[in-house]
Amino acid sequence: MSLDQALSGDLLGLRDMRHRRRLTVGQLGKAVGCSGAHISQIERGVRRPSLVIFVALAKVLECSLADLVRHDG
Repeated sequence: MSLDQALSGDLLGLRDMRHRRRLTVGQLGKAVGCSGAHISQIERGVRRPSLVIFVALAKVLECSLADLVRHDG
């Protein structure tokens, strides 16, 4: 899988991961360096994260990059 494919892929359970850590979109956004609105758009598939945000999401949510990406097939 290429980096572009990973960043444009569906984020698997981002909202669930955030909820399990009891974070609001605003709190997660602040932790990764973007707005809560941006996190909401990523969760809904409206926007895709930059590589910097993608890596920061994995770090803050304590998961691997692969955990964030849905692999279809």
